[in-house]
Amino acid sequence: MIGTFDGYINNLNFSPNGKIFTTGTANSIVQISSLNGKDMLLGGKSNNISTIALSPDSQTVATAEDKTVKLWSRANGSLIKNFTSHNKKVTKLIFSHDSKTVASIGDDNKVNLYSHNGSFIKTISGHTNSVSNVTFSHDSQLIATDGDDNLVKLWKRDGNFIKALTGHTSTVQQVIFSSNDRIIASITSDDGVKLWNRDGNPLSTIDYPGIQDIEFSPDSNIIASIHRDNTVKLWSIDGKLLTTFRKHHDTINSVSFSPIDKTIISAGDDAKIQLWRTDGTLIKTLSGNTSKIKTVQFSPDGMFIISVAYDNTVKLWNRNGDFIKTLYFGNTEVLDSNKFNNDNLISISPDSKIITYLISTFSTSQGRYIFNLKMWNSKGKELKHIQKNSFVSLSFTGLSDDSKTIAFFIPEYALQLRNIDDSKNVVTLRDSDSVNGALSFSPDSQTIATTNKDNTIQLWHTDITEKLKEPYQIIKAHSDKINSVTFSPDGKIIASASNDKTVKLWNRDGTRFKTLLHQGKVNRVAFSPDGILASAAEDTTVKLWDSQGREQRKLPHSQAVKYVAFSPDGNTILTQSNDYIKLWNRNGQEIKNIDVSQYSSFDFSPDSKILAAFTNYSELKLHYLNGVWFKEAKIEGFSINGLSFNPDGKTIVVTSDDGISTLSLDIDELLKRACNLAHDYLQNNPKMENDRNLCS
Repeated sequence: MIGTFDGYINNLNFSPNGKIFTTGTANSIVQISSLNGKDMLLGGKSNNISTIALSPDSQTVATAEDKTVKLWSRANGSLIKNFTSHNKKVTKLIFSHDSKTVASIGDDNKVNLYSHNGSFIKTISGHTNSVSNVTFSHDSQLIATDGDDNLVKLWKRDGNFIKALTGHTSTVQQVIFSSNDRIIASITSDDGVKLWNRDGNPLSTIDYPGIQDIEFSPDSNIIASIHRDNTVKLWSIDGKLLTTFRKHHDTINSVSFSPIDKTIISAGDDAKIQLWRTDGTLIKTLSGNTSKIKTVQFSPDGMFIISVAYDNTVKLWNRNGDFIKTLYFGNTEVLDSNKFNNDNLISISPDSKIITYLISTFSTSQGRYIFNLKMWNSKGKELKHIQKNSFVSLSFTGLSDDSKTIAFFIPEYALQLRNIDDSKNVVTLRDSDSVNGALSFSPDSQTIATTNKDNTIQLWHTDITEKLKEPYQIIKAHSDKINSVTFSPDGKIIASASNDKTVKLWNRDGTRFKTLLHQGKVNRVAFSPDGILASAAEDTTVKLWDSQGREQRKLPHSQAVKYVAFSPDGNTILTQSNDYIKLWNRNGQEIKNIDVSQYSSFDFSPDSKILAAFTNYSELKLHYLNGVWFKEAKIEGFSINGLSFNPDGKTIVVTSDDGISTLSLDIDELLKRACNLAHDYLQNNPKMENDRNLCS
């Protein structure tokens, strides 16, 4: 174990897209730490760290605090230089590939350039709307900026302007330099890819909408594009279509060229890895994966292939597609990766000798996150395994080019840089604000609303490497504790419930437009999919309100109401008081009354047809609902602490004292398992001769 962060976790929440989760703690400190227990403060306490970057050579750390950029020495944690060259908040920091130049992007639409040794180079501006990205060429001599004005601008590394690349009719999503830096590709979702030479002169256009991503071949003569129709297309640099590869049957997530021959590897949600030639000929299908493939890549020397699946299984193959070894087995039976696992980080050293993999899981029994760093050689032999336990959730922001330093990011609170060789912490950064207990993601996953002990609502951007560290809006909301906060389905309204006996409705910009009254403390608010608001209060009522805050009806109870929720289809309302769980239709008619003394937790399936609940007797009960009759199915044998449906509706995630388990509701999967169990019996029992093909 590297070390431990101790702290009280008072919140854990997931975004609607399943891609982000946050935790709340009480600590706030900036420090440099090592395994020997010695800590060194980095510039004292800091409350506004908005983004951080590590140079490719691991020697320099850049941080942004509001409008200020700071450069630090990785060796001893000393401050190199403090820059106050932006007029508004700094949102992004980018190092050049040679580590000598740092670029900062601010909300003032400016890009500032700094030398790694602490000298200011130049401010470059010219985009009429916000600047989205800064991209350095591989030789670090050119800089491309793109923004919301549909333009790409080309600059020398000293900040001198070269040319504006015009012609796109929608926002530029990405700018990529070819392997030899002679071609620049700019991508939009509407008008395809435009290719430019190094001087910014147009070369050709790939006029094909719906391109998700592109990749240059190592010789820069071919471009591979991933499309929404589950194809990969190859293009020449003059924009001519060379071939279309159609062997995938679901979304393609990754494509990679071999650096040594004319082969390509692609993978996606169909769990297939396809090895093929640049003429479109399929060489081999790499089978054996049971989960969607997140990424696949050739090693820099082209001698092996690494694949990472969404169940976090890592597999190693040789260049011909022959299976070598499973390096890491995913935790599909004990972990729901959509909810309890951060994005993994896979990296291959430039000399192809070391494979590094970072992954996190959550231990219910320990109440901690477990972070594993594993390193293998190119043959699959494990070289090193480092484990870290933490009360706080971490995300991985990057691995240095020399594979020696890793950046860990703790959402909202901290970032650590660790040296793999000596397992030392380089820097820990933490923010000051703590979450009080209520938290909600906006439907587009771009904003988080949290509540604080001072009865305010704080709004945060969810780009955790850039803007999450400081709230962009603080709403002075209530005069007493806030118990619940939620977004409307369209994301335009925020509703909050408080002990001050009110529900308040807020615009996204933090302005209040309505106050709704109860006669007791309001414990919970929830929106239906079509925008009806329900509020549950200590005055023994649940009230339903329209989108303008007009009361529609009351759902009466005999005791204080603790909880209210809508089914995903909005047709069923669930309320909980001390005595019963009640199910209601939209007209306010009670359709089911369940003794609450039996139950501890519950969740609707995504299709609203099942209500899953676990009892105080460690039983999981599934109530099959159709509005007329209810059928119960009981599953025993779990000491259950919590449950949640996977967004695909095919599995239920159950937390217990022994860990996290997934229970399948997928009929095809259940039949497959049953057939596997019955296979030998069907094949070998002489009485089953007529039924041997039941599972064929």
